[in-house]
This record gives sequence, structure tokens and C-alpha cells, in this order.
Amino acid sequence: MKSTVYIQNLRCNGCANTITSTLKEIEGVTEIIVNLGEGFVSFNTINDTTRLNVFTKVKSLGYPPLFDNNTFFSKSKSLISCVRGKI
Repeated sequence: MKSTVYIQNLRCNGCANTITSTLKEIEGVTEIIVNLGEGFVSFNTINDTTRLNVFTKVKSLGYPPLFDNNTFFSKSKSLISCVRGKI
């Protein structure tokens, strides 16, 4: 099942690396693409439960979907995720 989620706080390759490496750890997630220019993550999942796990994980890294509230906490978490992805 192909899914795409437009996210906030996506700034650089560090962000993309963190998102990609984290999603690769979720069983049943394949074909992960992070598009910096358009601000989205697309991926394939084996079922709806796995798809929801991806949405939750991406948000927990500090990258909430566009329709969600982008709090100071989310922005701070995304900066930490960004740095982690650069190391």
C-alpha cells in the first residue's frame, strides 16, 4: 500500500537520513522516499496498522503532518533528529 504524508520541519538531508533510517527499522515498510523540495515522505506498507505506525513514528521524530499543530516541542525534536541524521 503506497502512502504519502506531507510533513512540517523537513529542512535538510540530516532530517531525511533520520526519517529514512528510522522507517527502515519498521517491519513491512519499503520504498521510503523523502522529498525535501516538496516536503513529503512516501513509502509502501503491508497494511493499515503499519501505515499508522509510520505516521506516529515520523511525528515522534518532530515532523508532524501539515494538518497537525506544529508545537515548539515538535520543532525542537526535529532539530535534534536533523543533527542525528548528519552524524
